[in-house]
Amino acid sequence: KTPMSKAEDNGSVHRWAFDLTQTDKIPYTDHVTYKGLMAPSYRERYQVESLRHERLESEYAYAIAGSEIDSFEISDVADLEADVSLGIKATTAFSQIVKIEGNTWIVRPGAKISRVAQSFARQFDLEQIAPMHLTQTVQFILPEGAKAALPDPAALSNAHGQWSIRSTQAGNIVTAEISLSLSESKIAPKDYASYQDFLQSYDRAVNTPYQITVKE
Repeated sequence: KTPMSKAEDNGSVHRWAFDLTQTDKIPYTDHVTYKGLMAPSYRERYQVESLRHERLESEYAYAIAGSEIDSFEISDVADLEADVSLGIKATTAFSQIVKIEGNTWIVRPGAKISRVAQSFARQFDLEQIAPMHLTQTVQFILPEGAKAALPDPAALSNAHGQWSIRSTQAGNIVTAEISLSLSESKIAPKDYASYQDFLQSYDRAVNTPYQITVKE
């Protein structure tokens, strides 16, 4: 696709759901669309049909250790003008998602992104796909009667971009709405430390734990 000027034209939209009613292996799903400048690398990654399962499993195991892909669907990657969409059904070990402390379960809604800005001084500009907008809806399906203590909404906006997270519970489903926009395609060495601070503030927000009280 031709590069666009708006962050919304480049990026990804994830919709995750984790079934915490299963305490051996957790079934989960993800439906994701890669848009604009993010689409070509995924189009190339999944163009060989015989390698798709292996590559998907590698990608999701990197995000969530121990993930095993049960089934998947991928859009037509031969269409060079289209976004790349895929859906997966997978499982992972309960301990990869939930930490148990007595009758309290600890879960965290987001993945860290600050690894894109490693903790060392730079001599040259950091170049990245931008502007770019990443959104995630993360749902946790809780056991009957479970209650979640959720953090307050949080947000930050500055020259590097903006992020926000909002968490809610409706019945036995806890939902996190997470948004991250990056506005700069080049980060100068003099701005690198503040860019790291921006990404690390996002990491802290999306990894603030949910404390879930489960009926014994």
